[in-house]
Amino acid sequence: MHAKPIVSTSNNTNNTSTIPISSSMPQWFMPFPFPFHGTNIYPSIEKSTSNLSELSKYPTITEFLQELDNIHNGNGTYLQLESKFIDEDITVNAIKDLTNEELITLGVTKIGWRKNIIQAANKY
Repeated sequence: MHAKPIVSTSNNTNNTSTIPISSSMPQWFMPFPFPFHGTNIYPSIEKSTSNLSELSKYPTITEFLQELDNIHNGNGTYLQLESKFIDEDITVNAIKDLTNEELITLGVTKIGWRKNIIQAANKY
């Protein structure tokens, strides 16, 4: 068994050290103190993708409001609310939790509109 010296030098020329390495020692090392078993070390990514798949089962605000117009012959009545919902980042799954005051702030000023929107949102 022959040792291969590793020499490290510093700015000081008097300071050198030799560390023997056995030729039978593997020339690679594992950066983890334990074997990697393929567990997900990034669970937040998995969680965020599951949230995305959950949101994908909801229509967009535009689709949702367009459907209300189609059902209630609104002639664009509901679709005119789209920009306010988008400006406030309201998603279809959040509509059912909005208060009357919040809906009025979004421009849903008629009681019938509020009832129709909430009833439709409760399907999701």
